[in-house]
Amino acid sequence: MMKAIKDKIIAENDLLEGEQWYSGDHAIFAFKEIPCIAITASNMFTDLIKITHTKNDKIELVDINILKQLSKSVVNIIGIIDKS
Repeated sequence: MMKAIKDKIIAENDLLEGEQWYSGDHAIFAFKEIPCIAITASNMFTDLIKITHTKNDKIELVDINILKQLSKSVVNIIGIIDKS
């Protein structure tokens, strides 16, 4: 059942399933085996890791259009989960 929901979420929101990692805020849920979704950029471990939480981490780097699309996707994901 959870795989079907995950596949639907990925397909309907044009998402890519990336490498799983457990060092983010979502880890507390993952460790308690509570289903969770961590959303990040596809270049998190190659490029963003060099910028995040440094003096180069500036608001000007944020793409507002990506955030708008992401917020729509999160609403859609919540709807999919709610219906399941």
